[in-house]
Amino acid sequence: MPLIRSLAAAAAIAATTLAAPAQAATWDWHYAAAGIAAGGTFTTVDTPDADGFYEITGIAGSRNGVAITALAPAGSAIPGNEPYAVDNLVSPAGARLTWNGFGYELADGTWANPFSDGSTAWEYLSAPPYPQGAGQEVAVAFSAAPVPEPATGVLALLGLAGVARPVARDGRAAPDPAGTRSGGRRSAGRRSGIPPARPGRRAADGPASPTGTPGRDGDVEHRHEFLY
Repeated sequence: MPLIRSLAAAAAIAATTLAAPAQAATWDWHYAAAGIAAGGTFTTVDTPDADGFYEITGIAGSRNGVAITALAPAGSAIPGNEPYAVDNLVSPAGARLTWNGFGYELADGTWANPFSDGSTAWEYLSAPPYPQGAGQEVAVAFSAAPVPEPATGVLALLGLAGVARPVARDGRAAPDPAGTRSGGRRSAGRRSGIPPARPGRRAADGPASPTGTPGRDGDVEHRHEFLY
């Protein structure tokens, strides 16, 4: 019984773990267009808002080989793109980005603001000295997805296997000398190939039965053994 309860508990934990969605803490993202290749990772909050978007709290990566150095604060516009304040929201489905999008700074002083109009993603790029509204705006192919956490599911399955293994081993090795399982199918005689003697009868080479003739009783004994 303790093993059965442990197995049931492990199965419940594994089912809960595997059914739970991966935490949206780290994301892979990238976008591209002719002459543009940007990508890296986001750090987000763990819980989405009512519309299914996660707030980006950190960013790393590069654009055309230039390192990203900072995330634009939510509620502010990147230099040269006022009044379009970023909201730094991302979703694993749909357009992925909002109309406001997110902003980041590059090591060369350039700022970028990827956003979406609901059907197409765009990048607004603003370079020093950041003339207002004079940046380059290009349609891009944008994608973003949470990074799964495989270790959680694997550990749950390993724990389940660890509990199941001794159960299976006990089931294979457990003796049943009385032949009480499945009507005696695993009795010592059936497992060894030697027909067991029964009270009032005789084994194939044993003494005569007090209740019948040797030949008839011997035949009955063998017929019963094959019925098993």
